[in-house]
Parts: sequence; structure tokens; C-alpha cells
Amino acid sequence: MSGPASHPTGGASSCAGADVDPSAIADCLSSVLARLTWESDGVAEVTARATRLLLPALTTLAALRPHLGTWDGIVHRRCRLVPLSGSGEGARSGGGQRRRGGGETDGVDSRPAWLPAARGWRTLTVSLVDGGIEATHWLARHDGGAEARTATASPSAPPLSGADAGEQELLLTPAELAAWARATGDRNALHLVPGAAARAGLEAGEADVVAHGTLLAALSLAVAPAQRVDLPFLAPAVVPPGGLRLRLEPHGDVLSGGGVLLRRR
Repeated sequence: MSGPASHPTGGASSCAGADVDPSAIADCLSSVLARLTWESDGVAEVTARATRLLLPALTTLAALRPHLGTWDGIVHRRCRLVPLSGSGEGARSGGGQRRRGGGETDGVDSRPAWLPAARGWRTLTVSLVDGGIEATHWLARHDGGAEARTATASPSAPPLSGADAGEQELLLTPAELAAWARATGDRNALHLVPGAAARAGLEAGEADVVAHGTLLAALSLAVAPAQRVDLPFLAPAVVPPGGLRLRLEPHGDVLSGGGVLLRRR
């Protein structure tokens, strides 16, 4: 690896992630956030801050992808970001074993082990460190069994509560998912190919795609910035050809007409 990449949004990354383009990420996010109202900070400042906060999640996912075999069909169930102090970099997976890679998370030296299938899904939890931030990712993969065809990777979305003052709405389109895929390098078919989510065991139609969890996380961090954050994706954000209308609450929850998609902790 040639060395840490410089990020115009601030900071540097030691993770492998040649496909992660911070400038393109900021451009994509800015085009979405520009449709919302920002009382104090401008769109450029909000975008730069959200991109900077989310970047460790994106770079660590990029470092992890080559070690997981086929990326298509893997579902992102949860992401947690925790600032560390005085810690070495590496990765730990499954039962918490820490994997060293010469101080860089792209040095994971073996393929992380998936847990045996339960209710049709195999699961994996991996923690990696980039720029002093530990990013933990909870992933799930359809095992292809008959039970998996009726189970979902996440529970159904919790019902909506009453609207919060200050919440905002936007329409998220398949074109914006494609732009996010190019910017982040996450070209999982779930997000790009209509019907791939349904075939992977998610509750989606044959014409639908599913939004990246990291894109929902970026929207959440835009409205409620925080360096230490837990982002459970409670249900797939199913995007039909005409788009999915989202509600962003001031404390960072992301909702749709069907319920809560991301619940901030």
C-alpha cells in the first residue's frame, strides 16, 4: 500500500479502500442534503462533517470486502463507531479475536469466520480500526436454505410514532443508490439490481432495490452529528423504481412509511 490517503473532508485513512472516494461521497451526499432545510450550517459544512464522521465505516468495509468472498447478497445489519485512544490497529471478528495486520486493517490475514446458519441466515461481526475510530460491522448472509426464503435478515420495521418537530422528508431514488455505490465502492447487487434483494431473502419486490445502510447512516449523521454512535438498521430500506420517501428525525432516526429503518443509539 502506498500510504495513507488524504481526505479533503479531514483526516487520513490507513485502511485499504481504493474504491472509496471521499470527494464523490461528499458530492453524492450533498445532492441529497441540498433538498433539505438547514437553519444554521450550510449544506457544504453539513456534508463535509457527515462524510468525515462516516468515513471510518466506509474505509473499514472496503478493507473487509476482499476477505468475504462474494459480496453480493451480504446484508449490513448494524454499524457502531467508537473513538479509541492509544490503540493499535487491526481487526477482530466472530468471538472477538483480534487480528493484526502490521498496524493496518488491510492486513487481515485470514477470511473472517461466519457463524452457523440460524433461521436461514449466517452472521458475522467484525471490528476494524481506522484513524483512531473502531468500526464494528454486523453482517448477514442468506444461506440458500428453504427456511431462509421466508425469514428476513432484520425484524420488520417498528411502527412509526408521532412526528417530531423539526423532522424533514426526502425522496431517495435508485439513481442516488447507484451514485453512492460508485462513490463508496459498495456495488452489492442488493443496491443496484432490481429483484436481487428479493432473491437474497429480503422482503422486497422484483422491481425493488435496497438502500445502503451506510447511506442511511450518512443522512442520520448529517442531521445529528456524533463521533461515537451506534447505528442498527432495523429493516431494509426498500426503494421501488419511483423512489422511497424517508423521514429524518432531529435525533438521527431514519423512518419510512412502513416504520423505523435506522434507530440511533
